[in-house]
Amino acid sequence: MYREDMSFSITIRRAIRRNLAWVALLMAWPVAVLANCERSDKDWGLVTFGLDLPSPGPVKGGALPTDIVQRYAKGPVRLAPLLAAGDFSGAQAHWDQIAQLAVREQQTRAMTRSLFSLDGRGLMLLDKAQAWLTRHPQSPAAQLTLATAYVEAATEARGGNAIGFTRSIQLDHMRARFQLADPLIEALLPRKDIYGMGARYLLATRGMLGGSSSAGWSALMEVIAYAPHDENLYQIAAGYAHPRWSSGTSPMRLRALLALAHRHRLPEPHMTALKQAFDAIDRPPERIANPQAVRPYWEARVSAAPTLHNLVDWMEAEYRLTNWPLLLDITQRIHVLYPQHRRAWEVRSWALKQMDRPHEAYQAAMAAATVGSDWAMSEVIQSHVRGGMGRPLKDFAGLYAHCQMAGALALPSGANCLGSSHTEGFGGARIDHREALRWHLMAARGGHSNSAHDVAVLLPRIVKDAAQRADVDAAAGYWLQAAARKGHQIASNKLAARPGWGLSCDDRRKANIAPP
Repeated sequence: MYREDMSFSITIRRAIRRNLAWVALLMAWPVAVLANCERSDKDWGLVTFGLDLPSPGPVKGGALPTDIVQRYAKGPVRLAPLLAAGDFSGAQAHWDQIAQLAVREQQTRAMTRSLFSLDGRGLMLLDKAQAWLTRHPQSPAAQLTLATAYVEAATEARGGNAIGFTRSIQLDHMRARFQLADPLIEALLPRKDIYGMGARYLLATRGMLGGSSSAGWSALMEVIAYAPHDENLYQIAAGYAHPRWSSGTSPMRLRALLALAHRHRLPEPHMTALKQAFDAIDRPPERIANPQAVRPYWEARVSAAPTLHNLVDWMEAEYRLTNWPLLLDITQRIHVLYPQHRRAWEVRSWALKQMDRPHEAYQAAMAAATVGSDWAMSEVIQSHVRGGMGRPLKDFAGLYAHCQMAGALALPSGANCLGSSHTEGFGGARIDHREALRWHLMAARGGHSNSAHDVAVLLPRIVKDAAQRADVDAAAGYWLQAAARKGHQIASNKLAARPGWGLSCDDRRKANIAPP
């Protein structure tokens, strides 16, 4: 009897142990899924795996248009290259010069244009801006620059040149990046100088893209009060009051803005241009049905108010109609008012290319690249490989020199090219996959699809720590998704072979894909 009871007891204990193992496994599974979801939902665009992003070195060799670069690499457009080079003393001097301008309108114009120079390059230059603030934590210039980098990185996560996921996770990354900017902005708001105005300008941008619309509008009104004759601020505010941003408050804000312009006696022709902008909200000129009516409309509008804003809008209207000869005249008029207008140089280069004037197209493209156009520099780089714009076919010596120049100008295409030089060895660069990854990571953060794919390929080769294997795999999926969204076919093929790679857990559920 005793032995039978003991045997039965042993059997029961064994069964319990077996079941407990299953219970433990079932209890651990949700924890593992949660950990994997946290990994797949992470904003890998902010992670460098301990790699220092490179600083461009001196440009050597090649027949470079240094005269064009020297002519246009001035003023606000210098901020991004200074950051990329890690020249924080130069960046501080840049802001000091702005703060010392005697006329407030000159300050705000230089401030907004300097912040715009980081457009599309916020994530790319984020680490450099962080390093500047770390070295000089009391510098309001460093605080404003880092806040701008975070805001730009947030808008990049939202769309366009985005490096961020689609759907809900894209918005989550955008909000998280904005939140990183918020303490920096709030710390500057008590200031009543140009740095405080810069913080208010960023707060307005924040309001347009998911923050408080009323707080953003109020902040923008404070900037206008600081520089009441800066016509660009009124045009920015008019865009902010557009129904697409503030449908419920648009009429009220437009009336308030016009009253403010009258009260501050905004000079002509800017007052007329502002009224025209209000009229265009109700009767958008892009809806003109007859293409033949576009030019008379804009000629009349520009004749009444020959402002930079009107000329740029006219340029875009004629660009849609591919009116190349007229565009040369319009872009020339724009550059009289603002020689460093990036979009006007892009349009001018493209128009000249379509008119079979390759040498002039190249010069205009280099001017565009100098003032921050990565599209233009991509055109120049491709011309050295495929020929075009007066460049010989497969001119690799000229290619490498232009890539170095593009890197020095803080352009993603330059970083991509320099990364490729370290995997392919052209231009005399040594084969070094770690160095290639550093450049490709910089370019990928600037929105370059080829580099995003190459980061996914190189990361597992360089970061070999077994403890980081799952993180590296998740980051590789992130960058493949970024490349695929920009039309990179090889990245798309790799993702098709492994469904769900690089997707958030929420996106996996919506696509009926099992969690990671």
